Amino acid sequence: MRIIFKIAKTELRDLFYSPIAWLILIIFTFQTGMLFSGTIHNFALSQEQGAAYGNLTYFIFASYNGLFANVQTYLYLYIPLLTMGLMSRELGSGSIKLLYSSPITNSQIVLGKYVAMLIYGLVLIGVLAVYAVYVFCVVQNADVTLVLSGLLGIYLPTAGETPARLQDNIDSGYAVTMEWENISWQLESKIDEAFNNRGKSDLVRNSRKRRERNS
Repeated sequence: MRIIFKIAKTELRDLFYSPIAWLILIIFTFQTGMLFSGTIHNFALSQEQGAAYGNLTYFIFASYNGLFANVQTYLYLYIPLLTMGLMSRELGSGSIKLLYSSPITNSQIVLGKYVAMLIYGLVLIGVLAVYAVYVFCVVQNADVTLVLSGLLGIYLPTAGETPARLQDNIDSGYAVTMEWENISWQLESKIDEAFNNRGKSDLVRNSRKRRERNS
């Protein structure tokens, strides 16, 4: 566990030494700030015109045009910008050779980088928590449970269905998946399996057209 946290610490240090982490954080803060202030402004105007809302906290955060719904659409733009460089940086700089020659396993490398992304995700959630605290201070009878559960849902998002291109590669045996209930005993073996599949290019299934909705 200590090795995993050391790898995570190193990854976070390298990430914040580069402009990408700061750029994403600044853009995320600006976009969410504009969304939040615009939502508050619209509700203030509506109340001045006599409109009444039964659960203002819900309309600000969890409604179709609320803050959480909009943030979910942004996350799928930000997260790939961070994760796509996790291994490519190691390969490009040559530091991957040092990792391979060190007395650490593939699982520790992957988990260390995963923990680093979890910590960075907490930083982004911290930005949203600032807006939540503001609502708790200015909105009477604010629904604290709704906001906290919404923040947790954004931090741990789930997909309703597997993307078709990913499913093609799962069916071919190239991509590796596992159930959450089996993570305690399957994680290391699944990481090793995925690592060993890198050279099996004949299993890759990317025949679906790009930039089109897979159906």
